[in-house]
Amino acid sequence: MLYPNLEPERPIAYWRPVGGVRHGLEPDEPPFPGQERATLCGLRITVVRASEVDWLAPTCEPCWSESRSRRDARAG
Repeated sequence: MLYPNLEPERPIAYWRPVGGVRHGLEPDEPPFPGQERATLCGLRITVVRASEVDWLAPTCEPCWSESRSRRDARAG
C-alpha cells in the first residue's frame, strides 16, 4: 500500500431506478445492466439501463432508511 489510511471509502449503496423507484443496491460491486441484485429493502431486481428521466423517480423509503442507518453505523 503506497499511502496507508488514505484508501477510498466504499459506498454505502449503489442507487439504480427500477420499476419507477430508485433502490439502493448492496455495495459489493458496481451494478451493470442485466445483473440480478439485492436491494437494501430486501427485493431482488434486475438492473436496467436507466434513462435521464428514470433518475427522477422517487427513492424507495426502506432503502433510504437502511442506507442512513449504515452511514451512521460507519461514522460511529
